[in-house]
Amino acid sequence: MKRYAVSYILLFFIIPLFGQIQVKPSDDTNFTPIDLINNIFLGEGVQILNIKYEGDSKSVGYFSNGIGAVNIDRGIIMTTGESSVASLPNNSGGTQTVSSGQKYFDQELSDAINSSQLYDICKFEITFIPFSDSIRFNYVFASEEYPEFICSQYNDAFGFFISGANPAGGDYAGKNIALVPGTSEPVSINNVHPYKDAGCQAKNEEYYNTNPFGSPTMTYDAYLDVFSAAAKVVPCTEYKIKLVIADVVDDVYDSAVFLEAKSFSTNALKVALNTPSYDATISEGCSSAELVFGFDQIVDSDYDLELRLITDTNLGNIATENIDFSPIPVDAKILKGNSSFSFDMQAYIDNIDEGQELIALEYRKNVCSLDTLFLHIIDNNLATINLEDSTLICQDDTVNVGATLPDDFVAPPDEYYYNHNKYIISGDANSQISSNIKVSGFSDQILSSGILKEICIDTFVTRVLSDYDFYIVTPDNRYFELSTDNGFKVNSSVDIDSMLNTCFKPQATVNINNGNPIVGNYFPQNPTYTGDFMPEGNWDDLWGAQIEGNWQLLVVNDEQGWAGQLDSWHIAFNSNYKLSYNWSPNLDISCIDCLSPDIFPDKSRYYYVDYQDTYGCSSKDSIYAKMIEYEVVGFLTCDSISVDYIKFKWGANKQGETYEIKINGKDPWIEVNDTFYEVSGLGFDQSVQIEVRIKSDICINSSLTANCTTYPCPPPDIQISSIKNVTCAGDKNGFIQLVAAGTKPPYSFRYKNSFNNTGYFDNLGKGIDTIYVTDSDSCTIPFIFEISGPDPITNNIDVESIDCHGANNGSITVLTTGGNGGFQYFWERQSDGATFQGSSLTGLGKSQYLLTVTDSENCEVFDTVTIDEPDEINISASIEDVECKGYSTGAIFPTVTGGVGEYNYNWNTPTGDILTKDIVNAIAGTYYLTITDQNNCTKDTVFYILEPDNGLNVDIASKDTLCFNEKDAWISLKIPESKNYQIIWNTGQISDSIYNLTPGRYSVTVTDSIGCQSI
Repeated sequence: MKRYAVSYILLFFIIPLFGQIQVKPSDDTNFTPIDLINNIFLGEGVQILNIKYEGDSKSVGYFSNGIGAVNIDRGIIMTTGESSVASLPNNSGGTQTVSSGQKYFDQELSDAINSSQLYDICKFEITFIPFSDSIRFNYVFASEEYPEFICSQYNDAFGFFISGANPAGGDYAGKNIALVPGTSEPVSINNVHPYKDAGCQAKNEEYYNTNPFGSPTMTYDAYLDVFSAAAKVVPCTEYKIKLVIADVVDDVYDSAVFLEAKSFSTNALKVALNTPSYDATISEGCSSAELVFGFDQIVDSDYDLELRLITDTNLGNIATENIDFSPIPVDAKILKGNSSFSFDMQAYIDNIDEGQELIALEYRKNVCSLDTLFLHIIDNNLATINLEDSTLICQDDTVNVGATLPDDFVAPPDEYYYNHNKYIISGDANSQISSNIKVSGFSDQILSSGILKEICIDTFVTRVLSDYDFYIVTPDNRYFELSTDNGFKVNSSVDIDSMLNTCFKPQATVNINNGNPIVGNYFPQNPTYTGDFMPEGNWDDLWGAQIEGNWQLLVVNDEQGWAGQLDSWHIAFNSNYKLSYNWSPNLDISCIDCLSPDIFPDKSRYYYVDYQDTYGCSSKDSIYAKMIEYEVVGFLTCDSISVDYIKFKWGANKQGETYEIKINGKDPWIEVNDTFYEVSGLGFDQSVQIEVRIKSDICINSSLTANCTTYPCPPPDIQISSIKNVTCAGDKNGFIQLVAAGTKPPYSFRYKNSFNNTGYFDNLGKGIDTIYVTDSDSCTIPFIFEISGPDPITNNIDVESIDCHGANNGSITVLTTGGNGGFQYFWERQSDGATFQGSSLTGLGKSQYLLTVTDSENCEVFDTVTIDEPDEINISASIEDVECKGYSTGAIFPTVTGGVGEYNYNWNTPTGDILTKDIVNAIAGTYYLTITDQNNCTKDTVFYILEPDNGLNVDIASKDTLCFNEKDAWISLKIPESKNYQIIWNTGQISDSIYNLTPGRYSVTVTDSIGCQSI
């Protein structure tokens, strides 16, 4: 049987869906297959001695986001094809991505599946030493062989073969530990599958999972549950394990095994030295250190930690137990049935300046070896803050508490390391540069989230940022992915791309890939990636790395295209000593975690500060904030008012007070000893604002405000003696005459820019307006008046047009509003000059009609109305006459124009009435047509179909046979103008006479030149 598979060519970047597994092949990163084992697969309690890899580098890679696909979050993928294809949706029944076509030999795998035909092998051989009595790791098998090729020779398989001492006796000689749970059968296509047919029953189906067609999570058709591969081992003994997967029988259809990150491990002892600081140091009289010794699993017998203090002074300034620190436990064991043991170590206060002291604690790391923990002790160096006992604060004011640190206190800064050298990365595919930074001063320390502050790319520029990958390489050669293939945008080479102050921080929340782990789109609002980002790698893979030594920023151009330039990058580590603050109560205070906050209390109160350093050394202090409340005058009022002055008065709070006032909000404040103040020289109806407060040498008191207004001038009595409204809309023929009387004559009048002493104004239009009247004291009073008038005359005209051409059934109806009423209507027809009257006209023919509407005041308005009629219905036709007399081959094809809308056709023909448009297959005769349009307008016409006057006449003469069986009969035709006719007898002859005939029936067809026939 021949099998075929689909090969994928990726032309565009793929947008991952929720739950889609992400894979970075070894050949597309700086993780070699060996690095994948050391940095990703290796867990606790195992020492790797050697790693060998056989296979294509594309076949292995790092996967993440795998929970939705295979129930393992991240780890290593081994495939018989190209590992990157695992992240594609399941859109094909079978996938083949890479094959050398080469046949491989692996005896152990062949034995496990009973087949020696192996292709596309992917194999690791790992030599290691376990530190406990068992080794295990977790994995998932997936394949495109499922479900089509179960129970067949195409049985892609894998195995984990261990060699070394068997604790039960003898040796493991390539024992396969990739077994179906509860059986001795190797995991393979044929050992775990669903029902196929009667000849292929389900086997271990409970472990089988279908990945439906179209599933976005991964490309493989099916996968198995998470299995654990485990073996009992002899601690401290060398072993070898082979991890191998291969195509079987042919090199078509891919399979894969997913190995969980950090799962290749033993039940190793884990030690945590928890100190307030990250530098394994405690301070005298401050927070203690917690030492935790534990296993992932409970122990089945007591585990003696064998704790012992090392007092070798060659190590340094050794601290003394019970004098410098609390004693260690005498009998430190992890008891049977438990998984951990812990205790605290406290540094004692001895008031002696001894410098840094060292505690060296030896413990049993595993059955193979001892190890030593180092804990440092320092003197309590907590700085005492300077803080006053009390402070005065005015009501509604804000002050700073004024806390400071001693002048001689200098907190150690965060450690920054830079490389400002410029590096050019060429535009050639897979070109790269490595920029180094040497970090020092961190001996004996490993990296953690508390130590690392940031890794920043200060300046990098290129044309296509998405072509570039950025990795950090630790001094102990761990590769860590910062950003790969990010910054994608359409037509990306048009603009300069860059990373400017792009920082990767443990506390960042925005992923550099913008939610797309394959090719990250750029941030339109932040195209230079300035700010704090999460890397694409998992921080957990970086923690535990060596700090001191050479750090490298590796920049790789993975596409043929544009060069790039790295100008600067840096790495920073947090200071090992910091002070923290906690102010209380959290009321009316700018910050509770700063050294010196601003306070703005609503009443007098104490503020307390607790502060401590990195080592848990703490102290506290307080400050009393005494609030000075406002003093406010008792009242503020307008005491007396005239037409030109205002006197203000306020109430005293206590004797001997001095006051400050401000007039109309203008500085300066004026000092006043009295409880009143007078403002003079004012005019009529003039307002004054005064603000009054009690003067204080400490606080600015709250003020009261009052507003008072002088009396207005006495208004005259203004009357309208006459007024005329406008006659027609838009006219300006109105006028008004005012008369003013009062105590302050004479009076003048102003309307807009016109002044007079008479009060008469004309040429006024419709509307409301104002005339200003001024007396002899220059007191001006507005007088509002209204000139009324009719609204504009408006005609609402309804027109009914003519139905049929030449008819006189048009009509016009007019509804008029506005004006003065009493409307008269005069019409003139433009076509003949005829005149009409009235608001409604009927029986109208086609023309323009001029309308004049006049109201009772002879106000006029003009309109023009047009009455239209349809075009006359015109009928023409194409006629086809009958060619042969008596035939039905005539036709009439009419063409109609004019009228309105669709036409109805009604024919009266020699054969009856017809309602279709065209007449076909018609005999000769007279045809009457009536056309009716949408308005029921009609037009009649007649058409004639002709035919030839005569038909085809044929005379026949014949002679019968005289005797039996004689052939002396004949037939002869007589046809007018016979040379224009065709003759054909049933005997096949074509002449007009036929001879030598025997008795029988003869027929002839005669056709003339236009096709008419006689038979």
